[in-house]
Amino acid sequence: MCFPFVLRRGSGGFAFAWRVAGAGVAAAVALLPAGVAAARASTPGPATPGPSTPGPAAPGPGAPGQATPHPVTPHPVTPHPDRPEPDKPKKAYALRIGIENGRRDVGPGDRLTYTIKVSNSGNADSPPLLLTQTLIPGLRLISSAPKGKVTDGRLTWSRVVPAGGTGQFSTTVQVGRLPSGTQRLAAVACATAKKGKRPIVCAADSDRLPVPAVDGSRWPWPGLWYAGAGVVAALAALLGVLARRRTLRRRQWTARL
Repeated sequence: MCFPFVLRRGSGGFAFAWRVAGAGVAAAVALLPAGVAAARASTPGPATPGPSTPGPAAPGPGAPGQATPHPVTPHPVTPHPDRPEPDKPKKAYALRIGIENGRRDVGPGDRLTYTIKVSNSGNADSPPLLLTQTLIPGLRLISSAPKGKVTDGRLTWSRVVPAGGTGQFSTTVQVGRLPSGTQRLAAVACATAKKGKRPIVCAADSDRLPVPAVDGSRWPWPGLWYAGAGVVAALAALLGVLARRRTLRRRQWTARL
């Protein structure tokens, strides 16, 4: 309740205002029960179902009051056009080759077995390859496995080495009469693409040959014989010239006497 004016206590106006306020409060208290009853009468209470009144039906599947789950369809992920795709590993082959006969010193008449291995450590098969082993003059081929073909002093095979695979070849030769001056016996193995001109990989095996013995009845350097003979001839000619001059001088001295 609000009073728009202020009265001083002890004046006649204050007593009059006090009586008016008390009358207003008493009237409001008297009307309060009637207002509460009217508010209750205007508000309907909950209905109580009787024996013939059906209760609310529970919603079944597909009922209008129940939410039906919607199937989720996965969508493919489309790469962003500005985002580069990861690089895929490139397909390539990587060849290695080796040749070995298990010897360090060899001599005429020895029989040697060479083993050639060519491997591919790449992730792609090799192209058709031509594998070769050199056969120098003086080596006689006895056998090869698998059987190869001899052309122009080389033993050749054809093979495709798969990715991660290894090919093995073997040859058996006998050492014969080698060219003079040969100090080591060398065998070279190479792998070349059939459509290429240069070898892709090569390897070599080198063995020592014995030093030829020197015959004691022969001079080890025949050329020195000719040099010595020339020196002796020159000395003989010089001595002959000196002797002739001496003879001429004696004759001239005798003639003067």
